[in-house]
Amino acid sequence: MSYFLAWFKAAMIRAIKTFAQTAASLVTVGAVVEDVDWKMVFSAAAVAAVYSLLTSLAGLPEVPEVPPDSDGKHVLTDKVEKTTPDKTDAEQLTEEAKDTSWDGKL
Repeated sequence: MSYFLAWFKAAMIRAIKTFAQTAASLVTVGAVVEDVDWKMVFSAAAVAAVYSLLTSLAGLPEVPEVPPDSDGKHVLTDKVEKTTPDKTDAEQLTEEAKDTSWDGKL
C-alpha cells in the first residue's frame, strides 16, 4: 500500500470519528428530535471534520513515516524494525531514584 493511501485512510477515519463525536456532543441530552437545530449540528461537525483533516497534514501516529525507496516512491511494507531498549522506563526511573539521595528534610 502506498504511503498516501495509508495516510488518506487513517485521516478519513479520524475525520469521520471527529464528525460523529462533534455531532453527538452538540445534541443535548434529553432533547426532543424536533428541538435540535440539525443545521447547526451538521455545520459544526463538518467544520470539525475539515479541521481534523488539516491537522492530519502534520502527520499521523498510525502511519509510520517511511523514507522513499530507490525509485523515490514511498512504499509501506509489513516489515517493521523493532528496537528494544536496554532498559524500560520504569527501570530507568528506579535507577535515577536510587542515584539521588534525600535526607527527609525540607
